[in-house]
Amino acid sequence: MLRKLITIAGLGAASLILFLLPTPGVQAQRLCPADRPCIRELYQDGSTLVIAWTGHENFNHYNFRWSRPGRAETQSETRGGNRGSFRINNVRAGTRYTVKVQGCNRNLFGQSSCTPWYEDSVVTDSALPYGPDTCKQGFVWREARPGDHVCVTPATRSQTAEDNRLAASRRSPNGGPYGPDTCKQGYVWREAFPGDRVCVPPQTRAQAAEDNRLAASRRVR
Repeated sequence: MLRKLITIAGLGAASLILFLLPTPGVQAQRLCPADRPCIRELYQDGSTLVIAWTGHENFNHYNFRWSRPGRAETQSETRGGNRGSFRINNVRAGTRYTVKVQGCNRNLFGQSSCTPWYEDSVVTDSALPYGPDTCKQGFVWREARPGDHVCVTPATRSQTAEDNRLAASRRSPNGGPYGPDTCKQGYVWREAFPGDRVCVPPQTRAQAAEDNRLAASRRVR
């Protein structure tokens, strides 16, 4: 990504660097102090807040802090270089998040010399992208039937689609004690929802029950 750097002298103790950041249809401008890293990206991607910054040198590591109302400030150390990034998952809707970053170098005695903090903030979207059924990062809707919004792993959703496709081939062709929905030997009803009589291996039914139990904990709240 190309960016133009302009040093502006005489603005306090430290000079400022003007980053011209290309964005689709708009060229944004940001004044960045030359004595610390500069946050150049701060945006929401679904339920995740994405933060990226550039350093004015190759630091050994970066310290990153974030906070929101009702939560104490949290600090993490990220790898060094001339740039870095951090992601905050499962962000709350309509909430202001404050983020800070500083660059650090370790000396021969293992102690760190760090720059001042660069601080920025953003307010997340007031509405979640998929309403109250929005899944946390790493989970997707199961879709065992239309409207099945239980949050599961992508692998489980793929398996669920495959079980639906094979449903007819796993039913007893001559019926049985449970009528036309009687499963072949070795299969049981999935019971992912009331009336779900798709025939699956027993371990799949157990997985569906566990996913139902964990459903609420996997949604962004």
